[in-house]
Amino acid sequence: MDVVIYMSMNALSHKNNFDLLRICAAIFVIITHAYALRGLPEHDVLFHISQATTSFSRFGLWIFFVISGYLVTASAWRSVSVVSYIAKRVLRIMPAFIIVIFLSVLCLGPLVTTLSFANYFQHPITWAYLKALLVFRIQYNLPGVFEQNLYPGAVNGSLWTIPYEIFLYILPLCLTLLGTLKKVAIVFLFVLWIICIYAVYNYASFLDLHTMPFLLLNMWHVVNFAIFFIAGSIIYLLPDNMKIARIGWIIPLALWAISWFTPYAVILSYIFVPIMIINFAYQTPYVRIPAHIGDVSYGMYLYAFPIQQIIMFLTHGTLSVSGLIILTICIIIPIAWLSWHLVEKPALSFKRFFSHV
Repeated sequence: MDVVIYMSMNALSHKNNFDLLRICAAIFVIITHAYALRGLPEHDVLFHISQATTSFSRFGLWIFFVISGYLVTASAWRSVSVVSYIAKRVLRIMPAFIIVIFLSVLCLGPLVTTLSFANYFQHPITWAYLKALLVFRIQYNLPGVFEQNLYPGAVNGSLWTIPYEIFLYILPLCLTLLGTLKKVAIVFLFVLWIICIYAVYNYASFLDLHTMPFLLLNMWHVVNFAIFFIAGSIIYLLPDNMKIARIGWIIPLALWAISWFTPYAVILSYIFVPIMIINFAYQTPYVRIPAHIGDVSYGMYLYAFPIQQIIMFLTHGTLSVSGLIILTICIIIPIAWLSWHLVEKPALSFKRFFSHV
């Protein structure tokens, strides 16, 4: 059984639950955002159960970054060149990201703004929103949009993680330069992982108060997300006889849950959560997402926040948290389906042009 698991992991078999996990992660983000957009603290059920160690949205982001580290490293290791690797990343991330920016400015904004149509399009903040197309200059408000909501002003608060995701793609890019030196790559990533954990544990306040020059990324978030991303990368690169699949995902989950009642809960999350996620993907019964549905998780993540804001706008903030969660999920799935089939999947078809570059 273990041998089969290792072979599947090495071959990146499609019989894994990464798609299911990403959909769950997107839903987790929706759950916590429902509290915030209802004007409440983001203290969801998981926040209370875990003794404030995590929340559904935080855990969802951890899932995204661990899986991204694992799969993007696999993509980098198999890429024939740096150009091929970069092209695949751009084609996966940017088309849907660009569309959601333009839809926010050209469709959502004019429909819900308190300004006149002319004043909205003449306002400098309207066109400043397009700076988000540069990825590292995310703007969250549009003039007159959602200003009376319980969570005022924010059009799409989910976009803030995209620059961090793209920045971390640099790590697998560096790995492509190592060629077949997998052991060197593992040592390099492991040392970097330890340094990141040490920095978060000892210099959290310092990191939180500083941003990266030019990219303007908060250093605490860079290091925190890097820990989960790097952990996914390391797990992918481990040789077969060192795979951690034998311990399954239930044991890491149990150890992580126990850690919630200790002073080391967050630090231990960096160890147990990546192991749990990757092993869950390969060791639970395979749940096939039908091809006609597709990979809807990215679309769910991109569009959920503005959909939630629209719902709160139309209901004048009277909808309950549970009602907002349920209604958002019902609406976001068909929207994410359209995003996959009309934007993301067609864009990915261009990868073949870079397969030999």
